[in-house]
Amino acid sequence: MLRRLMNQWPRFVAGTVLLLGAMLINVTRIPEAQTLLSTPLGWVSLVLACAIFVGVPLVIFTLFLPSLLALIELTPATMILSAPLLKLAQGLGVSGFANALIFLVVFMALEHLLNGRLAHLLPTVSLGPRRVQFHTSHPPEEVWARIVPDPATIGRYYQPGSLILPPPEGSDAEFILASPRRQGYSDTTALVHRPLLEAPHRARVVEDTLHNQDKTMREIIDYEITPEGHGSKVTLTIRYEGITLGTWKHLSFYSIHRDLAMCLKARLDGKRDFSMLGRQIRKGKRVGTKATPFPA
Repeated sequence: MLRRLMNQWPRFVAGTVLLLGAMLINVTRIPEAQTLLSTPLGWVSLVLACAIFVGVPLVIFTLFLPSLLALIELTPATMILSAPLLKLAQGLGVSGFANALIFLVVFMALEHLLNGRLAHLLPTVSLGPRRVQFHTSHPPEEVWARIVPDPATIGRYYQPGSLILPPPEGSDAEFILASPRRQGYSDTTALVHRPLLEAPHRARVVEDTLHNQDKTMREIIDYEITPEGHGSKVTLTIRYEGITLGTWKHLSFYSIHRDLAMCLKARLDGKRDFSMLGRQIRKGKRVGTKATPFPA
């Protein structure tokens, strides 16, 4: 559980910096605030206050309400973006209700730009490579069967109920990997390519996941599994291509490489999975009609 919190440090830093920026935009208009910021102690107090205002909800959301985590960065970002409009509204003498409406409209526009239909109108970006290591007591053969998608060992794959399906006609993919999710999450369907396959020690797995109708996002994971003592050392190198800005933010702020390693290690070692990914796949069932088919 502590590691899940530690994985949120990029979101904590971003949220604190954004809130500090929002506070500076607003408090510099107040004479008393300008006096406070004229001393080093005043600046330290402001930074600590921002860190506390971000840190407390971050802990609560991470442990109990992860679906609200995006509020940590979206709320202060909205405060910054709406500041010119609020200043204009103040000059026009509009009511407090109008100010609240302006804030809400800017928040919804930002959310839609990052995660809604407008997100796919913007250029896509890449993320990575991000590298992470962990150790397990299992030999490489067992680790390979559990973490690398393979038709021969799909029944032991760490995501329960995953299926191997034939690729669409004309595709150069090896197979389709259909993985279930818990209720409330969308099942995933990916075209899988494995340009490097040296079982049970090295593999490169490329997954093209349906992103938005005719667009796909690509996840590239390099697996390196080496014997170490009575177990194995696992090294993961993860890259993403063709992702939206909202997806980039989501993956970065969740420390996706550390979260994946946390998930895999817990499931290999038979321990409770506290990762964010584990919240989605813990009660996986066989993929049925809810899996999104890849277009032929």
